[in-house]
Amino acid sequence: MGDMDEYRDIFLSESTDYIQEITDGLLALESHPGDLAPVETVFRGAHSLKGMSAAMGYERTADLTHRMESLMDRVRRRDRPADASLVDLMLEAVDAVKALIGAESGDGSVVDTTSLIAKLVAMTTDGTLSDSENDIDSSPGDSASPEPPKAASEPDVSVSDEMDHEGGHVVLVTVTLDESCVLKAVRAYMVMKRLSHMGVVIETDPPARQIEDEEFELTFTVTLRTASDGEAVRKAVLGVSEVDACSVAPHASGHSADPVGATRDSSSAATRRSIPKLSETQTVR
Repeated sequence: MGDMDEYRDIFLSESTDYIQEITDGLLALESHPGDLAPVETVFRGAHSLKGMSAAMGYERTADLTHRMESLMDRVRRRDRPADASLVDLMLEAVDAVKALIGAESGDGSVVDTTSLIAKLVAMTTDGTLSDSENDIDSSPGDSASPEPPKAASEPDVSVSDEMDHEGGHVVLVTVTLDESCVLKAVRAYMVMKRLSHMGVVIETDPPARQIEDEEFELTFTVTLRTASDGEAVRKAVLGVSEVDACSVAPHASGHSADPVGATRDSSSAATRRSIPKLSETQTVR
């Protein structure tokens, strides 16, 4: 299996999980229109699919999920209600995403989303936003788009807050990819999936959107709250192929961790076998 086949298989597996999450979220939203939790699920799912699709070069899928993300951002900001027409349109969009992924991954199908995208744009721009806010960038993975504000029920979380509420220690995980890495965003995404299984990903440097859009060189840093020791975290990261090196150090807040650092070694294969499949891990927040 070639590198691109491996990436495609990973993408297809992960996109299936996100599509199911979005569908479940929409059905929950249909039953409880005022609940922000399923809104967040659908929004984050669309956002993740957009980034993954852009990284794979599936521009039409990235564009459609970008439109879905924009519409759900309106809902999470309470700018428009999650009524039956919105849920129906989003479910239609989910079906179209499935078809587009098939088409762009090579099944030979032809999918026309012109009418659907027009309806998504119309529903997104029909509300209380100003004209400037109504503009939707047609670029599917545009990193210049502003970070959507958090929902009212999602307070800012600092490192100290995470420690107080969850326990564990906070570490800085520095990851360097191989120079030959073809799709850096996909490998970075896999690293963060592994780390999220071991604790809570608090933040990344550069920010997640820049990582999704591959706006970084070969190295990025993840701030992680975890109960695992530094060696376990390091081995988890090195279990991802095309990761050249990983170091784990205590966070500047002073919480303890086992500082370690090394390049990939012969133990990586055993480590890879001991880590759950990506589809079994949590979704990165």
